[in-house]
Amino acid sequence: MIEVWEEAKPYQDKRGDSGHALSVFNSSMNLCRYYPDANRTVISLVDFLHDTGYSQVEKELLKKFIAKELSPDEEKAIRIFHEQKGVEIAGMILTKVGYEDSIIKRVQYLIEGHDTNKEKFRGDLEGEIFKDGDTLWWFTKRNFIKEAKAWRWTREEIFTYFSKHFEEPDLFFTPEAREIARTELALRFTED
Repeated sequence: MIEVWEEAKPYQDKRGDSGHALSVFNSSMNLCRYYPDANRTVISLVDFLHDTGYSQVEKELLKKFIAKELSPDEEKAIRIFHEQKGVEIAGMILTKVGYEDSIIKRVQYLIEGHDTNKEKFRGDLEGEIFKDGDTLWWFTKRNFIKEAKAWRWTREEIFTYFSKHFEEPDLFFTPEAREIARTELALRFTED
């Protein structure tokens, strides 16, 4: 697993989201405590590799994407592109490290569409845990700071934005993730 992380490092944190993959990993592993039948290896690999495709997006375009200066169609095209490139990078890294084909295909399946086709995860335990771990990033202190800077929003505006998203009924697959997000959101409200 450490070998995969080391191979993935050059492709990480390309959206100004330093620590995103490790945060997703920590959240997913926390959720796995409630779901002992989940394949932690697959989830861990997806956590580490899911956003590596952003490293292949042209830098100026990525800056506009981060700053929310693109149309919805342009944003979706970048999300699809990063998913496709992430599938390729995951295949390359996992093959190099020596994972068996069934694990590689499973990880690639979960990376493909992870931002643009969330419904594919419904009923897929590893997919649900990974996607909830990824969504929990939104509620971390690091992400609140990042988004406020990127969007030039005040603390109150960013809190309101994420509070509104928290109410979406399909935001999380697992009740445990929603509860963790509720706790994180309460912490963000009380922090300076």
